[in-house]
Amino acid sequence: MDNLDLLSLENLKRTKDGFSGDFEWTVSGSVSHFGHTHYRKNRYQAEILLRAVEEHWYISGMTVLREEREF
Repeated sequence: MDNLDLLSLENLKRTKDGFSGDFEWTVSGSVSHFGHTHYRKNRYQAEILLRAVEEHWYISGMTVLREEREF
């Protein structure tokens, strides 16, 4: 992974243990297989649950709603 861009965060809500929200982001990087390398950029949309554990935030759940390759 070379780059991750957060495009949007909507419907941020407080939950019992942290927060939930609808996130959209792109991630780009290189993929190597069969002796060659491709550069890829994918866009994702997901509902993500965040939870604090010992003063650190963790992704505690994720439901991917959409995944598409941009190139």
